[in-house]
Amino acid sequence: MTFTVLVVVPPRVTVVGPSTQTLRPGDLFRVDCEALDPLTNQRLSVEWSRDRGRDLPPSAVVDGGLLEIVSVSASDAGLYRCTANTDAGSSSAVIELVIFGHFLVLVLSFSIKW
Repeated sequence: MTFTVLVVVPPRVTVVGPSTQTLRPGDLFRVDCEALDPLTNQRLSVEWSRDRGRDLPPSAVVDGGLLEIVSVSASDAGLYRCTANTDAGSSSAVIELVIFGHFLVLVLSFSIKW
């Protein structure tokens, strides 16, 4: 009697660098995602998406695992997900983009006389 054992393992997905990037409006957002088949160590293709089903910004450029937004704005803030799929399943990694804005602080001073 002969048995065949088929080992299937979902891909290993990692975002290169910190899991959160804090940038100012106009800065470059650049993040690279790597996906490997853990059994063969072959690099896999990935897809980038945004949280809550939102589309990537129109200014986003995807080249393989690289995601780039040339000049970020406040509306670009949020979670970005890199996903790889194989017959064994899917895996993803998430990076958060935080936009640090310029805040105007208004101090009101008043006095009340009785």
